[in-house]
Amino acid sequence: MIVLDGEPAFVLHSRHYGETSLIVDLFTRSHGRLAAYARGARKRSKKSASNPLAPFIPLIVSTQGRGALKSLTMIDAVATPFKLSGRCLYCGLYLNELLMRVLPEQESQETIFQSYMQLIGRLANIDDRELPAHELYLRRFEWQLIQAAGVSFSLEQEADTQRPLVPGQRYAYRHGLGLVAAEIDAENAVGGDAILNFLSAPELTEAARTDLKRFMRQVLAPLLGRKPLASRALFSQ
Repeated sequence: MIVLDGEPAFVLHSRHYGETSLIVDLFTRSHGRLAAYARGARKRSKKSASNPLAPFIPLIVSTQGRGALKSLTMIDAVATPFKLSGRCLYCGLYLNELLMRVLPEQESQETIFQSYMQLIGRLANIDDRELPAHELYLRRFEWQLIQAAGVSFSLEQEADTQRPLVPGQRYAYRHGLGLVAAEIDAENAVGGDAILNFLSAPELTEAARTDLKRFMRQVLAPLLGRKPLASRALFSQ
């Protein structure tokens, strides 16, 4: 049984439990995603101007208890909250929902924890006009999550022929296999240039960003299941 003792964490989501308490979904540095019981948290939040159990606040937390659901005994904010607004806030909520839906519980994800903190910090320091230029970092984070969930395939060669990807070719994603050559006008295909530049280029063209967004949605779909992401609906408002 995992007991936290001064563990760096972020709150991903919380839900009511009884009349005054919360079940809090945490993303911790050493133990990944897990839930904890925050006794009386709703009552305390009404009396305080700040809410330490809000998203995007770097925390140190401790828990105790013998059961599977531990009780939070310490919740300390250790840095200024990351203040996200507009579509950047929607992106942050999207990241939290991805972590909830894709990551297994109670598995260490230290690299992803660090990447999450850096990406939230990046989103907090830009506005909606600058967001398109930073979408590449969202796509790279999605790829990290996909690999952490056990899905892995080459971004350098075709899955069926092992031929190297080339910039002028279009590729289709095949679940359980990877990237295969596709017709130039194939639906949902992605350009070879977008894939090849994905992990190393400092920026991408608008067409490449659109390709990668479509591509990542295809790869994530089996991991997310049929239930739509609530955060995606925010972007259509």
